[in-house]
Amino acid sequence: MSRPRLTASITVGGTLVASSGRVGAGKFAGAGVRAGWRVVLERYGAVSHGRASWQALASAALSASGKASRFALTWTASVPKTVRRVILRVELVSHGRLLATTHSRRLEIRPPAIVAAKTISAGGFHTCALLVTATIDCWGDNEDGQLGDGTTSLGSDLPLAVSGRSRATQIAAGNAHTCALLVTASIDCWGYNYTGQLGDGTTTDSDLPVAVSGITNATQITAGSAHTCALLATGAVDCWGYDGAGELGDGITTFDSDLPVAVRRIG
Repeated sequence: MSRPRLTASITVGGTLVASSGRVGAGKFAGAGVRAGWRVVLERYGAVSHGRASWQALASAALSASGKASRFALTWTASVPKTVRRVILRVELVSHGRLLATTHSRRLEIRPPAIVAAKTISAGGFHTCALLVTATIDCWGDNEDGQLGDGTTSLGSDLPLAVSGRSRATQIAAGNAHTCALLVTASIDCWGYNYTGQLGDGTTTDSDLPVAVSGITNATQITAGSAHTCALLATGAVDCWGYDGAGELGDGITTFDSDLPVAVRRIG
């Protein structure tokens, strides 16, 4: 029994891998055998203790006649966003028995490039881009959730979409946190929050955007290493976060603030 040939390509957008391949020139013994295809994806270069593997959603019933035949399959598979290389093979199975398999093939997952970025902002070890679609992509270190994708992975060397943000007009990246001004004139922040730089009334880190408390009329935002400030429509300025050197401008350098405080003598 000769091995069928396989050609395939993989592209990715978000967490969904859309793949297509053609299996051809395979001779299968036994006339009238009912069989089905099984597509297998495995992580390439996994840890030495074992490979993380998963099956894609693909199957096609066929009757093998013993003659050379061609079969085409289209499948989709959901894989972790941090996976960059996979091993792909297609198996022909019948009643749980493997009849034939393609040679395993290593494939690169190619995320789409950032298209039409409007503005960018760089933090200590991460960078974010505001796209013309009003969505935000971030990349780099993510130990404190500053990429805003709902994870706290070691980081990403490719852009990841900030979860749920589709109405942003400005972005500002701090050392390990990020903020976005929304079309509603409110502000969302995510990432490191030890000194209250997310402005949500807590000092709990967040790997998803959280609303800055009490601000509904912001026109501009900016972020320092561990604090954030907003220019309001009234001409006043509010700041929150670290205040060890007077960054909040409220006349006090004793206490950080996890809520916005007014900068004195402005507005």
